[in-house]
Amino acid sequence: ITASGVAKESKVTFEKQNGTGGDDSATATYDNAMPKISVPTRKGYTFQGYYTQADGKGTQYYKADGTSAKICDFYVPTTLYAYFKANTYKIIYKASQPEDAKTNGNYVQGDVYSDTFTYDQSGKIAENTFTLKGWHFDGWHFKEKRYDAGQSVVNLTDVDGATIEFYAHWEPNYYKVIYEKNQPQTAGTVEGE
Repeated sequence: ITASGVAKESKVTFEKQNGTGGDDSATATYDNAMPKISVPTRKGYTFQGYYTQADGKGTQYYKADGTSAKICDFYVPTTLYAYFKANTYKIIYKASQPEDAKTNGNYVQGDVYSDTFTYDQSGKIAENTFTLKGWHFDGWHFKEKRYDAGQSVVNLTDVDGATIEFYAHWEPNYYKVIYEKNQPQTAGTVEGE
């Protein structure tokens, strides 16, 4: 006598954790790979997979591309939770040479540097480390907007791995020159030899 039967199927419900789109549920078969699904998206975040607990905790059953990460080992209705990782982006700080300074053979001194920011987390714009003789730093410029050194910013882009270029803005130094008359103390003539 041979025992036979049909593998138990279970409904899997997907909790998208502020994500949108993708499948709402699927039917998984015990002792088989999880069925392929379409995954959700979330602005500023990258989907990492579905887990048995929120925040990427517990057991992972789905990979980021919606394919199976583990054989189905349950036979009751189950809820899986999306895990999204916040995207990161880089700000590169560049010198930006004013044209008027170039004509005098005067060039910005200093090296390009950068900071990494995380989506939905506030970060501070770097202090200026460039110098330009006869000019003073007057903030960073990005997309025709001015930012102060030390200013808090958040979500300048939602693209993972993006690079943003901030350019130093310079203003010439102005000096006030006061002319004073040089009046002799006594009047007279000077005779030559």
